[in-house]
Amino acid sequence: MQDEVVRLIGEQRAALLAALAPAGPADWDRPTVCAPWTVKDVLAHMVEGELNVGRIYRGEVKEQGYIDPEEGIAKWRALPGEAVRAALWQHGTAAQRVLDAMTEEVWRAPIKAYGCREVRQLVRLHAFDVAVHGHDLTDALEAEPVWGPALPFLVEFVVRAAPPTLRRRGLEPEGGSLLVAVSKKRWLIESMDGGWKVDHSPSPESGDASLETDEETLVLLTTGRGDREALLRSLAISRDSQIGQRILEAWRVV
Repeated sequence: MQDEVVRLIGEQRAALLAALAPAGPADWDRPTVCAPWTVKDVLAHMVEGELNVGRIYRGEVKEQGYIDPEEGIAKWRALPGEAVRAALWQHGTAAQRVLDAMTEEVWRAPIKAYGCREVRQLVRLHAFDVAVHGHDLTDALEAEPVWGPALPFLVEFVVRAAPPTLRRRGLEPEGGSLLVAVSKKRWLIESMDGGWKVDHSPSPESGDASLETDEETLVLLTTGRGDREALLRSLAISRDSQIGQRILEAWRVV
């Protein structure tokens, strides 16, 4: 898993930089799904992310409190978009070198940062951010998406994030469960013992409600990308659709 996630970060960053190569002065102020951020703002946010996780990977920081993303982006607003793009390559390359050389000891080292308790959790969050914000940029630039190879990882990520997300969004575990089928995989999101959990090997017949969809639709829906209402309407929820809709409406990880 370590090698796969580390490789995914490098490949997604490289693919994004290639997609950004044709961007010019007229592109940096384009709006994105992360309103009110522009293309350059999202790019700056990614640069700040590379800088911050790099410090943790190198052991310079073990605890990190809340960082206002707007303050980070503001540092880059006076620079041209081309300079911010170059900074993503520079600082992303530096972070990648540390990732590529990361030992098992560092991979499992304890931290307190961005809701993560171990470095390996932060690396997974890093991969998620690079892929999802990369899609924000290609979408805004009307470029070919590059997150295709990352979609299986992103599906696993949002499924694992479902229980804490439902708790954070105040969805009471009043009974009910949703079977999610994507490609050839299935998961059951269910309420149990006053909380939410994920069963990673449910039977096809389990679940009060059942949803079958594709990887991209599930990721778009659970990350707040795309037209959420249109995505929800496009889904075919079988069995108890009210329970399914109730869970899906709260299942938004960002």
